[in-house]
Amino acid sequence: FYESFENDKHIKNLPKKFIKFDGHGDPKAHLAMFFAECYKFRHNHRALFRCFPRSLEGIAAQWYREHINPVELKNFDMLINLFIERFIQNVETTPTITTLCYLKQRPGEK
Repeated sequence: FYESFENDKHIKNLPKKFIKFDGHGDPKAHLAMFFAECYKFRHNHRALFRCFPRSLEGIAAQWYREHINPVELKNFDMLINLFIERFIQNVETTPTITTLCYLKQRPGEK
């Protein structure tokens, strides 16, 4: 799947520049921007595989180089899931009423 895209005549006029994700911030927000930039190719997984690494920099690009082998991935959704799994901890979560109810003051805290 991945290996054959270099000679794919359907992959033309790919975006040249992307809003970069550096490993900080919301990975889902980055994916939304990425898909907006690749709107014409949203159903062409080979084009998305080719473009996605160009949308990364810093620790996100390092993660991709060191941990992702596109040849082993069956589809682009697998890459999306790995990406979100890796960087989701960047997203701030709002505490729920349940978590607030279980908060306790430690000894010595004022």
